[in-house]
Amino acid sequence: MKQYLSYLGASLAAIAALASCNKELGATVEDLKSGVPFEISASAVDTKTSIDGFTTSWVANDAINLFHVKAGSTTNYTSDGEFTIAAGDLDAKKFKGTLASALEAGSYDWYAFYPYSKYNKTPAGSSQSDFGFTTIGGTSQTQTGNNSTAHLCGKPCPLYGVATGVASNVAPSIKMNHLASIVEVNVTNNSGEDLTVTSVSFTGTEDIAGIYYINFTKTPVVYTSKDDTSVSKTASLSVTDGEAIAAGSSATFYIAIKPFTVSSGALKVAVNGYEKEIPISKKTVFAAGKIKKINFKYDYVPTLDTFTAINDISKLSDGASLLIVGKSGDKYYQLPVNPTVNKGKVEGVEVTVTDNAIQAYATSAWTATKSGNYWQLSSGGNNIYHSNGGNSGTNLAYGTSTSYPWSITNYSTKNCTFKLAGVLYSNGTPTVKTRGMLMSGTQFGGYALSNINATGYSAIMLFVKEEAPSTDPAIIANDITEVSARGESAGVLTYSIENPIEGTSVSATCDGTIVTEVIENGNNTFLYSVSANTTTSAREGSITLTYGDVTKVVKVSQLAPVFKVSRTAVELEAAANSSSDITVTSDFNWTSVISTGAGFTSSPTTCEWTTENPFTDGKTTVTITASDKNASEEGTKTLGTLTFTNVETEQVLEVTVTQKTSYVPPVLGNIATGSLTSGKEGVTLEEGKAITYSEIKKGTNYAQYTNPARFYGDNEFVVSSSAGEITSITITCSSTSYATVLETTMKNSKLGTVTKSSSTVSLKLTTPATTVTLTNSAQWRASTMTVEYK
Repeated sequence: MKQYLSYLGASLAAIAALASCNKELGATVEDLKSGVPFEISASAVDTKTSIDGFTTSWVANDAINLFHVKAGSTTNYTSDGEFTIAAGDLDAKKFKGTLASALEAGSYDWYAFYPYSKYNKTPAGSSQSDFGFTTIGGTSQTQTGNNSTAHLCGKPCPLYGVATGVASNVAPSIKMNHLASIVEVNVTNNSGEDLTVTSVSFTGTEDIAGIYYINFTKTPVVYTSKDDTSVSKTASLSVTDGEAIAAGSSATFYIAIKPFTVSSGALKVAVNGYEKEIPISKKTVFAAGKIKKINFKYDYVPTLDTFTAINDISKLSDGASLLIVGKSGDKYYQLPVNPTVNKGKVEGVEVTVTDNAIQAYATSAWTATKSGNYWQLSSGGNNIYHSNGGNSGTNLAYGTSTSYPWSITNYSTKNCTFKLAGVLYSNGTPTVKTRGMLMSGTQFGGYALSNINATGYSAIMLFVKEEAPSTDPAIIANDITEVSARGESAGVLTYSIENPIEGTSVSATCDGTIVTEVIENGNNTFLYSVSANTTTSAREGSITLTYGDVTKVVKVSQLAPVFKVSRTAVELEAAANSSSDITVTSDFNWTSVISTGAGFTSSPTTCEWTTENPFTDGKTTVTITASDKNASEEGTKTLGTLTFTNVETEQVLEVTVTQKTSYVPPVLGNIATGSLTSGKEGVTLEEGKAITYSEIKKGTNYAQYTNPARFYGDNEFVVSSSAGEITSITITCSSTSYATVLETTMKNSKLGTVTKSSSTVSLKLTTPATTVTLTNSAQWRASTMTVEYK
């Protein structure tokens, strides 16, 4: 195995030599059409799908995605789908499949990807729409036995290959390359007793494992993460069937990760939960296809710690080491930090509780991290959470997800028991759901909290590690929050020293940009100054206190500038000089401008900020006054805009000003008759209404008809009203053809707008009148008429 690893470390970048030179296909260009069998050669790659001694090779039925495109093109890649290798083709490394489209004369670029996914549509993958979920390493990997590399194959270690400029009548021979980098952790046991490694984790400075979309048309390859919850900075390795490592001996463990580069900061490696940092002072590259070796000296000597049951949630602090224990009958069961989930139930480990205390190793504890009112329960980079999203169901999961924390509340203060309910986030807003972590017998699981009193169920007990009081000096000082955006000229920072050392004094420095000055003030205080925040968002500075070898960074949080108006739309009354007030709140001075031709004035037009009246707390009352009355029939009208500009931040606020109208529209009435009667004499349209109509004969043809009435051409049809001015006339004709004649007659009058719907014609007058005269263009017949007037 040492020979294999030495070769892998030196040569994975080059991977493996290509298969022999391109092989001619026994077909002409014209024969290579869609549906014709096609073949390629793909080189074997170390750490592939099977390991035989120190080498690896393809195995029967391995499948790859194949793509092609005209040579040099970067768009419109053709996906040829699945190409597989049969047992008889392993020596030749020959994959066979069917092209998706015909090849034309010329050259092509070919792209291959392993493992095959039907969701891969292009070698330029960037999202779920064009590329399948590709696991790089995975956040949880498993190695069977010490020194084994058998897991460095298949899904955790995908491959890609590119062959460019291949003639269309030549079978491509593609060199396959790694997409994953390998971290080799060499663990030396310096603990003084046998060590069985069960878990190893590696934490980078960016996401290094999870689900990605791959664009391998680019150099270097582009890895696009599915989303924040599907990738992690930590890659975890579980070790099964590992032999005990004797004191002074070593074993190696391998973790596949996404390639990345780190120039500063620290990497972290943990073995069985014992974590060490690796400071980085120069550029370090974790390259695809290469092994980076890390030596880890396991010198942790575990000692039993005392964990005491708490009876109030307020006694659980952020970052506390926590044991989760459930009681069933007279026995106690602890939730292990690396639980195995089986149908939503997590097996517990029996423990002994004496005087509400447990003796346990710290490595068996959870870390309780508080965020707001909720808690994340984590261990070795993994968390316990509801795999149902905290919404329903009974499944618990253990992994890197941080989306579903816990709401921890007292169930019984007297009995030191608690409820742990799942929390679901929706658009950033947390909601406590009705599913919690309870016990049934010796098993933990997620159950409805309404079942908490059911027979056989018991709530959870929490045990917190007792910390021995420190004798080291410590600086106690609170962070400074909610500093005004205007800044601070003489803020006071108060501190105290625990376990002081005689002759040692406290000094202070500041970031120099946000906190611009810090001066000793005596009596355990410093005076500090904060500059004005002229950005548009909150910001954070710092003051660093130093006491001998101890430092304390005090965060100084400054608010974002406030600049707002109480209303962005103001509606004034119809009368001239009507006014309305708005409030402008600002941390800094502002000016205002009225739009050109606006029908209003405002006062004041500027603000010079002060803490005294009239601008107390940065609030200014601005009065907006109408310049004239509005009696327009068009109704409410826009008078213009008033624009406020923050002098310091250059933010702009706009207020739209409108004015109501005093115009009251007349009340309209409808007059109708069941039938019309043609004739020379005027006829009343409706009883009791002074609306009449008549036909004035001009020609020789004349006859009187009813239902429908006939109105001859070249005659005048007159409608008169003494009840009010006519605004519209609507007549229903006996047919659509007569309606067309009447439509023409009304349009010829040029009195207003004419509309026609089937056999009904309407005239809406431009100018209301008491008499409307229509000269008939031809004969028309009608049965009813409606007159609208005011």
